[in-house]
Order: sequence, then structure tokens, then C-alpha cells
Amino acid sequence: MKKPLVLIAAFIVSSLILYALVSRDQPATHSSLRVAALPPLIAMHELYATSNRSAQNLTPFVIDSAHALQQTEAAVDDHEPQLILPQTGSTSEALPAVVLIDSGSPGPDVAQTVRLLVNRGYAVLLIDCRNDAKTHSTVMKTGHEARLGCSEQSIAKEARDLVKRGIADPAALAISGSGSGAMLALMTMAAEEDLFQVAVVHSPAMIESEDHYAVLRSSVRERMQSGIQLIATTAQSPDVADKSLLRLIRSVEGGVLLIHGMPDTAHGLDQAAARALMAQRHNVEIYSIGLEDQNYSSWQTRVKVARLTEIFLARHLGGRNGGYDYIELLAKLF
Repeated sequence: MKKPLVLIAAFIVSSLILYALVSRDQPATHSSLRVAALPPLIAMHELYATSNRSAQNLTPFVIDSAHALQQTEAAVDDHEPQLILPQTGSTSEALPAVVLIDSGSPGPDVAQTVRLLVNRGYAVLLIDCRNDAKTHSTVMKTGHEARLGCSEQSIAKEARDLVKRGIADPAALAISGSGSGAMLALMTMAAEEDLFQVAVVHSPAMIESEDHYAVLRSSVRERMQSGIQLIATTAQSPDVADKSLLRLIRSVEGGVLLIHGMPDTAHGLDQAAARALMAQRHNVEIYSIGLEDQNYSSWQTRVKVARLTEIFLARHLGGRNGGYDYIELLAKLF
């Protein structure tokens, strides 16, 4: 009887020791964050163990000691870019930064994403690229994707301005988006090869046809003159969309984290081709969250996506990493 109890106790103790080792906070490696007086790191379970309804009620711009956000520039209206900086004490060095495109597409909750990024040490430039409510309602009813209210040129201009002002480190700049915003993020990265180091994208919208890929590398002016709409307006062949998406990822030199869960992307993405691309490019990571949560609404999905994002950005931009959190295990079990 004693031997089984000893074995059980030994297993529990070893598990606790292992968890203590892998769950340790990993400090930032970026030079500006190493000297910054950052607030305590918020555990993943504190950020994401909330219902989707509660998450929607959160505003990402509340300044309080718990979430340690500093909104340095208030938007004039709902469509003005908003800059949110981490509290860094007295340091004024350029920070690793993320340009976050809000396209209104299904994806990670914007409020929670901003909280996570800012707490991990990143400056966040939130750009609202959504259409007005009436237009969005019309295209949703017809099953088409709306043209975004932003261009690669306008987004690149905002990002470069952030660098010029000494806020963002040009060697640690990321771009992120979901749906139409994801494709816009990738196209901006392709058009501005020297600007962004990495992209974090979720369920990119399809490209209408492979012919459109031919103009991805042309100038913004040429693309505007061609009148070709790069964001999908009709449901084209998934195979064509898959080839265009993977070719677009191959066309950028920086790192790419692609997480997909929407039916159009999940069905159209050739997993074998994706694995081959990851084998060729160690800075490209592609993950599927399956079809069980198309809108990224469950807390389990939010935890998985947040951890992938946290680890990827910490590796490439040098922000903080909270380490393994027990909520990850719960997300896998439940």
C-alpha cells in the first residue's frame, strides 16, 4: 500500500516542480524593455478566463494599475488611429511595437489583444479599417467581403511615422490583423519589405484569383490604376486562394504567424504545402484551431491564440513571455 502512495506522491511532486520550471516568467530581451520599469506581468489566466460577453464589454484603453495601460493619444473619432503605450517608467527608448488592424472580421478580441500586447511591453498602434455600419451590414447579407477603409500605403505611413517619432524600434516592428485585415497586413508587409519584421495574421480572407497575385508586388499607384480589388468579393476556388495565400507568405522575408479557423481558409489551405513551407522557412508558423470555434469566441481558443502570439512575438521582437500557464492545460482538456 505504501509503495503506490509513494509513487503517486513522487509523481505529484515532480509534476509541480516541472510546472514551476516551465511556468516561470521569461523577461524581455529587447534592449529598451530590459531597462524599463515595467508593471507586473499579468498571468494568462487572469486575461483570458472570462466569458466572451465579458470580453466584449471591456475597453482596451482604461488606465488602471491592474492592466497598466497608457493611452498617449486619444482618437478624434472612431476611425482615427489610437496609440497605446506600456508603462515603462523613466525610459524613453524606442519600443518594440505592433500595428494592429481592426477590420471588424472574426478574430481574437481586440480589447484583450491590446491588454496582452501592452502588458508584454509592446507599443500598440490600433488602426480602425472598418467600413461604416450600413455598408458592413449590406455586404454581410450578400455574403461578400467589404472593401476596407485603409490601404497598404496609409498603414505604412502610420507605421513609419511611429518610427520617425522615436516611439517604435524599426528593428522590432510587427503588423497584425484578422480576416480582411489579415490579408491587408500581409500585402502591406509585401509592399513595404524594409518596414515590418513579422506579421501575426488570423484567418486571412481569400484573394479573388491567382491573377491578382501578379500585382501584389507592383506599386500602390499601379494597383490603384489597375482597379483590381485584392480582397475577395466572391467565393473563388479554395485551391486558387490557397496558392495565392501561400505565395504571398513566401514573398515576404520577415516572419509570419498564421492561425486559421474559418471554414473558407481551413478548407482551402493545403496542410502539406503549409508544412513544407514551415520546413523551408523557420520564421513561418502555421496553425489550425479547427472549425469548432470559427469566431474565436471561446476562452479555450483565445488562450491558445494568445500563447502562440506571445511566444512568437517574444522570439522575434523581444517582449515579455509569461511562460506556461495552467489555463493552457484546461483549454486542451475542456
